[in-house]
Amino acid sequence: NSRVLYFGEVTANNQAARFALGQTGLDTNQQRDLFPNYKTAADTLLNPTGVTSDGTRLFVADLGGNRVLIWNSIPNKNAHPADVVIGQPDMTTATANNSAKLCPSDGTDTDGNATYPMRCEKTIELPRAVLTDGRRLFIADGGNDRVLIYNSIPTTNGVAADLVIGQPAMGRNQSSDSSNPRGVSATDSFRTPISIATDGVDLFVADTYNRRVLVYTPGDFPLPLTAVRNAPSPEVYARGSVTIGGTLE
Repeated sequence: NSRVLYFGEVTANNQAARFALGQTGLDTNQQRDLFPNYKTAADTLLNPTGVTSDGTRLFVADLGGNRVLIWNSIPNKNAHPADVVIGQPDMTTATANNSAKLCPSDGTDTDGNATYPMRCEKTIELPRAVLTDGRRLFIADGGNDRVLIYNSIPTTNGVAADLVIGQPAMGRNQSSDSSNPRGVSATDSFRTPISIATDGVDLFVADTYNRRVLVYTPGDFPLPLTAVRNAPSPEVYARGSVTIGGTLE
């Protein structure tokens, strides 16, 4: 129904929602008959797939809008407009990996027109989940097979992520099935993350197409990127250490 429902405290089965975000009322769906020209605005949603809050702000992964919306205070009415958008330069754009509007040019084509990378630290494609620990923001950027990390909560539109996990660089997608079918599973990559969680220390990522959950713990990582990369790696668990000594002959 392209909306987020607010219930307040749930005290009974079949309780009615109090209001809807993304729609003008609880009985409307303004996106239903607009295909393929869906409405994109600060007060609309298109197939939202993730929602979280730090108790003050609300965050919604707007899958169809290729963006994450932030309300700086908890909404209290139908179609309450969002305050900040991530993944787009403004509230009326919904282009997947909108690099031409968000990323610096990487050169020119044969006609002298500016070219742009497929993705960068500001773009998003089909975000599946959003999570905050009150200080940082994590986005499961499913279409780019990565999780973006913002070290502080964004306050302006189209800001850049500070860190990425699942990829060696912001502009790369090493685990895309089409571009690298032999390298889709490794200790440092995943395919279409759809859910993320934290216990305050570790970060958990649901790695959908590798059929596993990955656990990231802050600390030194002694292995270089792509150090473990093979077909059975979704089923292999590496633990412990190896000590090599003696004289080489």
